[in-house]
Amino acid sequence: MAIEPRNIEVIDEATAVFWRSIPPEQRLRCGSAIRAFTISLMCGSERSAHPDWTNERIDRTVRRKLLVSCDWPSDERRVRTLKALGLLELDPA
Repeated sequence: MAIEPRNIEVIDEATAVFWRSIPPEQRLRCGSAIRAFTISLMCGSERSAHPDWTNERIDRTVRRKLLVSCDWPSDERRVRTLKALGLLELDPA
């Protein structure tokens, strides 16, 4: 998949200096917290849009959306992964 230059965001030097100054363990904790927050927001959005859905369906939909948004090396690999995780049979969002 080609990289779309409009989708590349370059951070400013002050931000880069800040992240370089943080120990690797703390950077991982920050990344983990950001990921958890993102999933929480996405689950809340799905619950709001589909109040009749079960928690399991919401979780599966959020996982599928996160996986589909990844930059996959090929469509075939994406489809295999989604099938293996049981996420392909869901209706498109």
